Formats: sequence, C-alpha cells, structure tokens
Amino acid sequence: MAITRGRLSRSLHIAHRRSPSELTPLIAEQLALQKRLEQLQQQQQQIISQQQQMGISSSASATNSAFRKNPAFPSFAASSSSPSAPSFSLPQPNPDFIGHRRAQSTNAFAESSSAPMPPPSSISRQASHPSAHSSISGHGRRHSLALTEAKRAAAISQQLRTSPSSTIPGQVSQQAYSATSPTVPSSGVFQFPPPSSSPDKGNSSPTHQGPAIHIRSPSNEIPASNPGTSPHPTSHSRFSSLGHSRSTSTHTRFGHERASSRSFLQSNYDGGFNAGNRRHAPSASVSSISSQSHGQRKSLFTPYLPQAALPGLIAEGKLVAGILRVNKKNRSDAYVSTGGLLDADIYICGSKDRNRALEGDLVAVELLAVDEVWNAKRDKEEKKKRRDLEEGSTANSFGLQRRGSLRQRPIQKKNDDVEVEGQSILLTEEEEINDELKPLYAGHVVAIIDRVPGQLFSGNLGLLRPSSQATKDKQDVDRKDTSSKSSDRPKIVWFKPTDKRVPLVAIPIEQAPSDFVENHQSYADKLFVASIKRWPITSLHPFGTLVEELGSSEDAEVEIKAILRDNNFVAEEFSETLIRSCPADRNTLSESLVSSRHDLRHTNPIAIAQYDVESGSEIAVDYYQNETAGRLTIHIADVSNFLAPGSALEREARKRGSSACLSKDRIIQMLPPEFLKAVGFVPGKERVSIAIQFDIDRRTYETTAGPRIFRAVIKPENAITYEDIDSIHDPTSTLNIDARLSDTIKALAVVAKGLRQRRYGVHPSSPAAGVPILRVLDQLDDELVYISDHIFASSPSVEMMSEISIQTNSIIAKTLYDSLGGRALLRHQPQPFIPKLSEFSYKMQKLGLYVDVSSGSALCRSLFQITDDTVRHGLETLLVKYMERAKYYVPEKVDPDFYEHYLFNLPVYTHFDRPFSRYADIVTHQQLSAVLTNSEYNEDIDGLAKAAEHYNFRKESSANAQMQAIHLRLCQKIDQMSKETGQLICDGLVINVYDSAFDVLIPEFGIEKRVHGDQLPLHKAEYNKETRTLELFWQKGVDPATYVPVDEQESALSLPNPLEEYLKNLKVRVDGNNYIQEINELRHVPIILRADLGKSSLPCLSVRTLNPFLNYDN
Repeated sequence: MAITRGRLSRSLHIAHRRSPSELTPLIAEQLALQKRLEQLQQQQQQIISQQQQMGISSSASATNSAFRKNPAFPSFAASSSSPSAPSFSLPQPNPDFIGHRRAQSTNAFAESSSAPMPPPSSISRQASHPSAHSSISGHGRRHSLALTEAKRAAAISQQLRTSPSSTIPGQVSQQAYSATSPTVPSSGVFQFPPPSSSPDKGNSSPTHQGPAIHIRSPSNEIPASNPGTSPHPTSHSRFSSLGHSRSTSTHTRFGHERASSRSFLQSNYDGGFNAGNRRHAPSASVSSISSQSHGQRKSLFTPYLPQAALPGLIAEGKLVAGILRVNKKNRSDAYVSTGGLLDADIYICGSKDRNRALEGDLVAVELLAVDEVWNAKRDKEEKKKRRDLEEGSTANSFGLQRRGSLRQRPIQKKNDDVEVEGQSILLTEEEEINDELKPLYAGHVVAIIDRVPGQLFSGNLGLLRPSSQATKDKQDVDRKDTSSKSSDRPKIVWFKPTDKRVPLVAIPIEQAPSDFVENHQSYADKLFVASIKRWPITSLHPFGTLVEELGSSEDAEVEIKAILRDNNFVAEEFSETLIRSCPADRNTLSESLVSSRHDLRHTNPIAIAQYDVESGSEIAVDYYQNETAGRLTIHIADVSNFLAPGSALEREARKRGSSACLSKDRIIQMLPPEFLKAVGFVPGKERVSIAIQFDIDRRTYETTAGPRIFRAVIKPENAITYEDIDSIHDPTSTLNIDARLSDTIKALAVVAKGLRQRRYGVHPSSPAAGVPILRVLDQLDDELVYISDHIFASSPSVEMMSEISIQTNSIIAKTLYDSLGGRALLRHQPQPFIPKLSEFSYKMQKLGLYVDVSSGSALCRSLFQITDDTVRHGLETLLVKYMERAKYYVPEKVDPDFYEHYLFNLPVYTHFDRPFSRYADIVTHQQLSAVLTNSEYNEDIDGLAKAAEHYNFRKESSANAQMQAIHLRLCQKIDQMSKETGQLICDGLVINVYDSAFDVLIPEFGIEKRVHGDQLPLHKAEYNKETRTLELFWQKGVDPATYVPVDEQESALSLPNPLEEYLKNLKVRVDGNNYIQEINELRHVPIILRADLGKSSLPCLSVRTLNPFLNYDN
C-alpha cells in the first residue's frame, strides 16, 4: 500500500486516554486478540502432541482447518495457518531494485509482561458504551473523525493563529491550499482546540513537511537476542546491496546530521545490528506473551501491534504511517511526517509515546486528542519545575529565574544547546509549541513498520550513564563501600552518540577496551563506532555492539572517519577484482562502435572538470554562434555503454549509491578512478557520449530548434577546470589561455545567464536581470559540486555550469516522462507549506522587503531584486528552513500535482549529468538508452519506487557528509585565526529575534548562530512583540569575552582594541543607569566567534556579541 499526497480520503481514528501509561482501546483490543490467538495455537500444539503420544494418526492439517473455522478470529486465519507468508500484500518488486527484504516483525509482545489481558468481548463492550467507561476514567470516549473533517479543523485552527491583518504580497489563501475534498458534517464529538490568543507570527520556526512515503514490506522490529550474543547471519536477496532507504528532516541538512540509512554495513561489520534480516523461525512473527515474562521487571513501553494487522488498520484510518524525526534540541519531542496525508506533522510527546522508535523510522501512529496530550505534557513540566524549586538552594536554582524577558536556561540545557547549535553551519529548528501554538495533531507510535538495518553511530564511551549528579554520587558511594573487586566491575558501559537524537546505548563490558574500567578517563576524548542491536520493552535504553575505536577526537583524520561512519560511507578503496573489471583506457574506439553513433570527433568540444582534467570529466560543451542564433551541444559521458546491469561494477556503484565530496583532496568515489579515466572525457582521446543539442535565439534565448538527443563519438582537444573558467573572467588573472577557448567560455557564460533569465521569467532589462545564483537554496537539490568552505560562495564557473546542468536535466526529464510515463525516474521539490511562506512574506513586508510567494519563480525573482548580498543571504538562510529537499520519485506513485521542481520552476526534472557521482544518473542513462534504441523498459514500478528511496537516502548522506566536513574545516580555520589574533571578532546580520536570544548570519564565514542573552553580562532584557525588538540592558564595562555566568566556570581570551569600527553603527541609548542596546532584524552587530576543538565528540562554534558599553565614558 502506498500513501501519496492528495490520494487518500478516509475516516481517521482519534483515540482517547487518561495518561501515556494507559492503553487505548485499539491497542488493548489488538493485544487481547493476539494473546487469545497464541493461546489457541498452544492448544493446537498440545492436541497434536497428545495425538502423537497416543498413537492416533491425525494430520495437523485437520486441526489447522478446525482452527481456521473458529468464528472469533476470522482475520487471523490466513496469517496463523501460513506463518511464513508476508503480512503486507504488496506487489513483488523487480529484483534489480529489491533491497533487504524484511520479514514479519518479531514484535515486542514477546517482551511484555505476562499480565493477563481482558477478553476481546469485554473490550468491545467497553468501547461501545462510553458511559460505562466514563465511570472509570472520568471521560467519554472519542469517536472516529473523518480525515476531511480533521484537515478542516486543523486548517481553521491554523488560520485563526496566523491570519495577518494586512495584505501579503503574493499570498495564497489557506482555504485554497487545504480544500482538497468536500466538507463532511461534524459529528460534534471531537473538536480541535482553537488558540486562546493570536501568537507572534515571527517567533515560530517553520515546520518541516515530509516527503511522500510508501509503506514498506513487513519488517523485523529488533532482534530479541541478549547482549553479547552473535546475531543470525544476514539473509540477502539477489540484490541485497540496495537496501531500504529513507531520508530525514530536510531542513537539518546543513548541520551535523546522521542521515537515516538503508545501508549495507552488515557485510562490513558482522557484529552489527541486523534488524533487517529475516528470522530463522518464521513462526516467531506471532510472539508469545506468556513465553517471556522478563521475571518481575516492569514494562516501560507499549508493546508493538502485530505487523499483519497494520495494513488493515491503516486502510481503515485507525492508524497513520509516516517518517519519525526527533527534535534535536529537545529530544523529548518528536514529529511524524505523513507525506501530505495530513496538512501538518503529528506531534509525539515524550519517549513513552515515541515507543523506542528512532530518527528516520517508518512508524505506525495512532492519533490522540491534542488537548489531552498537551495537558499531560504541561502537567509533567510543572511537576519538574516544582521539584527544581524545592531544590532551590542548590547551584541549579538560578536557572529558573527571569530578568525581564530574559530566560535563564539550566546548565544541562546550555551544554546541549552549545553542542547542537555549535556543530552545524546553519541552525535547525522545529516550530515552537506552547499554549497558544498547540500542535494540530498528536499521537503515539504503536509499531515500527520499517527500521534502518545496520546503522552506525560515532560517539564517546563512558563508565556511567550521564544521569543526575545525585545518582552518580550514589553509584560512587556504592562502589567505595564494596570491597570485592569483582563487584566493582560493571556489566555494561555507556555509549553516547554524537547525534543528540540517538539514545544512550548500553554496551557489554566485554566489548570495551580491556583497561576501560580502570582508565576510563583516558578514553574521554576517544571516538568509537557502535550499532544498536536490540531494545527490550523493559529497558529505558537500547543495547548495542561496539564496532570499532576510531581514535582521538582531536585528530582531524579521526573526525573525517567519524563523519563517514555517521553517514554510512564505509569502504573507500576498491578491490583488485573491481579494478581489473574496468574498461581499458584507449585513445581510439573500434569502428563498429563509431559507426553506430553520430561522429562528432571533428567538432572539438571543451571538456570541463571540477579539479583535474586528466582524471576524466563527465561533461563536455560545444557552442557556435552567429549574430542572431547559437547552437549549444552538451555531451555527457555515456556510462551505460560500459556498466552492464548486474555486473560487479554496476552492483558496487548501486551499493555505494553516491560519491561523497568532502574536499578537493578527499572524494569518496562511487566508481573506481580507473573507470572514470577510461570512460570520462580526456584531451586527445575518443570517447562515447550522450549529446543534447538545441538552437537558441540570442536575443530572447528561446529554443528555436530541438532539443535533439542522440548517441555520439567525440574527441575533445581542450580541457578546462572550474578554476580556469574563473580565471578567464578575472581581469587581473595572469593565466595564459588560448584566445578561442577564452572567447567560447565567455560566450557560454552569457548564454547560461540568458537561459536562467528565461527559466525564471526575468526580462533582461528588469531590476532582477542579474539573476544571482541562490547557492544555499540550490543545495536543496544537489550538494556542492565545486567545494568551497563558504556555502554562499559563488563564482562564474559555478553559475555557468549550474545552468547548463539544469537545462540538460530538464530536457532529459521531459524525454523520459514522455516516453516511459510512470516508470521514469524523476526528481521533484514539493511546494512549501503555503501559510508558513505567507507568514515569512508578511514578516519581510514589515521590514520593508517585498517577497512574492505565489510561486517558486516569483519567490526567486523577489530575491534577485535584493542587491545587498548579505541581506539576500540572510533571507536564503530563513527560507531554507521552510523548504524540503528535492526527492527522487516515479510518477506512478506520486500525484501529478507534485511532479514539479518548485525552486527551479520546472514541470519535471531529473538527474542525468553526473553519472560518475550518482547512481540515480546511471539509472536515467539506462532508461534513456532504452528510449534511444527503441527497447522495452519493463522495470517493476514498486521496485523503482524502492530504488528511488535508496537514492534519496544516499543523496542525503552525501550532502550531510559534505556539510559536516566543511564545518570541521571552518572550525579549524577559526581556531587558527583566533590563536593568531587573540580573539576573532566579525560582523553579524541579525535575521531572527526572540525574547531571550537572537540569530545572526556571519557573512564572512557563511554560518548562522544564536546569541543567547544568558551568556552575556546583562542586567535584564525586554522583548517587544509588536516591533520585534529585543532591548539588552548591559552591565557597563563588563567584557562579554571574559564574562562568566554565575552558573559556569570557563576561561576566555581578552578582547582586543580598538573596537570603534564594530560599534559605530549600533543602536544604543542611556536611560539613567540603564545602558541599553536595541536588537532588530536585518541590523548588523559585532560578534565574538570562537571554536572549541576536542571539547566534545565534534568541534563546536560558539558566539557572543560585543558589549557596546565596555569602554563607555559618561
């Protein structure tokens, strides 16, 4: 079953409960049915055993037949009689695109307590009589709510909370956005709570909207083996290297993220987590509650529903499927993106409701009443505050104080924020939720439909669980009071992942270094790699396996290895067998090969490489023009001619999925370098290509003839790098380049600019005629091809080649869609959530900036008109949080309304121009080859859809690895600059203001950071919601660089002088004894920037702002 946007309309079940510990009627009924079924199975086995003992010749099939006729359990007949049959009735995908097939999950019923469940009949009676239940719980039962009604209620709530009072340029109404189905009369039983007052529109961060997803085949949950036991051997299908794939929250891609993997690491680490493997005993899919009682241990989580029951419950609207993501800054909150089924993400409150699901899991969720979930959350927070207040005499008490609008964070919260905010280039935020901005939907996880197999995590190893200080002290005392050395040695150690969204993992002490217990302090700065193996229902934390020790976190090479492991790039080298299977590097091609293609060896196209022309480039360009017209021919290396489907090289490329370009000198290749040189364009050597040719009008840049797509043979005589192209456009460059080559490159740059103007509907004489490249927004489709440590940095070569690539890919996309229809592999970027974009537009309007959000092209044209590069970069930084990353898809599985690429303003799009770096491009090459040769392309649709998810994951992994590597180099660079100058001070542009903090974009380095008021020497702060102004009341003469908050002790460097250049444009005033600075959006402030290397598992960047009254003289 596939869930796609805009295609489902069904009743949606909203459950009712008193507390997170209470089972909802649906869960209780399913568990009771499951237990009763197991009891019947046990009775069946007993009867068979008795018959065998008595010598009665009675076949098991007769008993099975009698069992199937039991009227009490008709829905379980098929699954119980055939336990090996898959519980999801999905079409079988083509083996070329099948990944790790996963059997019915051995779910957590086997781990639950053996307390008896009520019979189904009693549950049914209770569910059908709300009044009877109300005597127990004090509430009436909620009834089902139609999906259309739920959407309508959520839309009304959203409209009430965000309706601006003035006209928003280019605004699209919420009614138009959400009115996708007829109105259903309300039952009057359930109503979403409207907000109590109008919120501050600019204070909330955008909500990520998840991509369209598909329900996978049934999957194992978590192996129930004990710690330290060897997992069962991995069971692969024919093409098991593909795996399931799914990516996570898109707006976190500029931070240090562990992308959700569908990887192949079992083959590399046999001791790792094998959640994707098929169990050796198929009958284990129906677990026995009574067989494992875990002694007297209390169940801490709700057992998972059986996998066989999920498709029906989802189809009936009783459950919803989606991708789970964890709030990185507040790990007790999580969200489930339903791929457009709902108009907002489902809020998951607390670890109990998350029910052992991890970041990126495909989960089944039962919806709950929002008010009940929110009230429970608020009550829990109030209890915690009261407990902290009762301990008010401790050192933590000041963490609850407020000075004006300035909130004081607890020490642990400060430390977490330093790591989360400091380990990313751009900030990652979830939408703020409070009493005025409640979630539109809430729920709890009832099953994991698909779990990432073989995930690896980098992190640190500790002897004790990082819990409260009191617990730690008690453990220390207990150890001192015990004289026996054997009792001193713990059974487990604790692995703390670098990714804050991953829970602590318990590791058997036998897997830790031999001297770890005695010398655990010496391992504090060591990085390890671990995997999660199992998570029992009775444990707060999962159990895992230690895979390897990487080394010291202060070693840059170790940091790079950690980045690669977190993003599932394991093997860097290629085997000798693969290298020997590469085609030979020849100067000439056979006559038979040349005769089957267009011979363009005489045209002498220009090969263009990112860094090294001798290593083989993927693209070559040929351009001729006269006074009125030009002919552009783009050649892409034809890899399909050398990568036979199913060959060893093709399987290896599919397994790797993508290259990872960490720096100019560190590229993890998808294909062996020997293959790239033999197939890529090299000066003076004949090569085969796919040619895309079209004629253009030089005045309007409209296509006058073509495009024509054909297979060709070329022999480039000239090759050039990106750096050479930039030198051609630099009048100060001394590089000696052939005049004809230079003229062709300059003409190509003009053509690329004209094509970009036409694509966005920009007239050459308009104010936006410059069409500057939107570097950060463009990275939502593809990572940086030409690496720079500044993510906003552009160049003539990047601008020219970017447009040539987009034109190539869009032409191929249209050809594939027209020829293959629903089987074409395409790439789309969905439209953002329109109400959020409208809020952004309204916010910018109040700041004097016109931003039209009526379409992707209108939005980009608005940005083109901003001539201040820093301000435009600031808006890009804000907008990227409202956008989804582009995704691969097959049209058959997606509603036609979602085919478009929003930011590129194209109806269809794909990837074709980088077959050396992306396996998805190899697939589109194979598809185009079938089109050009009039061959049938009969790949299975479901197999293609699964493959597209794998390509999405590998693309996300590659992008994340690149951003993390850039962040690492920035930290090293800033640390070195700080050592040379004593302190690094730079300019910052304020782009967001809150009641206790503000966000700045630092143009010099292209990074976004948050300045927290409780880290500054302030008497207090006052925030004005109407004007979005934060007033800082400074302590006169106190240096922020050396200021130590009362709850911290840390060293800092002295501040250099003079500072007049940084302070002259600040908005400050003196009111009596108050020294006040006003912080407004799009104003510049001086920032103190520092890098902490080796302080934690990853380098961190931290910021403070200068005190303008440091040397103030009355």
